[in-house]
Amino acid sequence: MKQRKQNYVTLSFDGAMVPSQGKSGKAEPAMESADVAYRLSRMFEESATASAAPNALDAADGSEYTAATTGDVRTARGTLVAPLADEGARCASKPVALVMARSKTARRMMQSVAEAGFSVCAAYTQDHRFDVHLKAAQSTVSLGDKYTDALFCNSHAVLTAAETCGASIVLLCDEALPLAEVDSFLARAAARGMRVFRPLSPEAPLLGWVLCTTDKPAIEEGTWRTCPQCGLSFDEASLASGHYVCPTCGGYLRMSSAERINDLLDANSFAEWSRCVPETDPLGFPGYAGKLTAQRDKTGLEEAVRTGVGSIAGLKVAIGIMESQFFMGSMGSVVGEKVARLVERATDERLPVVVFTASGGARMQEGLVSLMQMAKVSCALARHGEAGLPYISVLTDPTTGGVTASFAM
Repeated sequence: MKQRKQNYVTLSFDGAMVPSQGKSGKAEPAMESADVAYRLSRMFEESATASAAPNALDAADGSEYTAATTGDVRTARGTLVAPLADEGARCASKPVALVMARSKTARRMMQSVAEAGFSVCAAYTQDHRFDVHLKAAQSTVSLGDKYTDALFCNSHAVLTAAETCGASIVLLCDEALPLAEVDSFLARAAARGMRVFRPLSPEAPLLGWVLCTTDKPAIEEGTWRTCPQCGLSFDEASLASGHYVCPTCGGYLRMSSAERINDLLDANSFAEWSRCVPETDPLGFPGYAGKLTAQRDKTGLEEAVRTGVGSIAGLKVAIGIMESQFFMGSMGSVVGEKVARLVERATDERLPVVVFTASGGARMQEGLVSLMQMAKVSCALARHGEAGLPYISVLTDPTTGGVTASFAM
């Protein structure tokens, strides 16, 4: 989140700077660090012209402010097009402004945004698709099926909507206002060539708009994850900082072993044990060997569990993390052997054991050999307990079947 004190300077309708009032009641010049409150007309000039300069932010004292010309028109993607004689074609080339506001606010705003020269796009949800204010927009874009406050301030939903309608300007109001302080959202919007504005006064958005910026670089694309509980998408970095708990609904997201290691253990403290254990196919199950190879190629993992040693706040622990991505975490002979070796070595080195379970149960392709692992691991844990060493089992989604009947419980 971006936190900083804001000072504002307002531009009049003709572009002249409105001076601030000092404590003495006299006009004082704008501070160099002052932010600028844009008029909609100025926002349109900078969006529609070939050159955004002179930008109001570059002339905060008003001494070098000049009006921009609109001879050349720039589309939302920054492509220049020649002046158009046909008015209908000209409307199609107008820069698009995405209005993120509830119906009452949007109804007041849309006429002013359109009069400034923008093609107005209104965001909505399917359960509000018949709202009257949508008729005043030149285009509409759906954020989802059902309205929630969280949806209207979700970075992924708003960025997707802006890309869908080709918006070069995003106006944040009402429930979408928190996005004005989210650095990752602002960085991604800037990388897409979009400018984000929030109202100078939430109660009176037409008084002026403040450009929202961030100094942080945009996160690489393709790093979104969807919460299975609420259906909203979030970037990986924000989820990792929140320990993979959904910031909206509080639901838990499944974590891979790599994510679990990075989240729990001290940096660079993990050392893997028994990484490669020879596979067996005791039943000669048709196609089993090929499926194992396919799972390794798909996940980059050797088996459905990773074991090793690491430290938590400097305390050395033996740790096992099951992988639901690999054969749904099913327990075959190799999984059982790796967990048993982990516990036996921890007993020898007098280390506590922590195991994160995530399994669909015994692996049916190995039959009774898979079920035998239940007893083998349980015996190893019994010896570990007799040595007076702690064992902690952390149940994660999913934990079922033979794992539940043995070392998970």
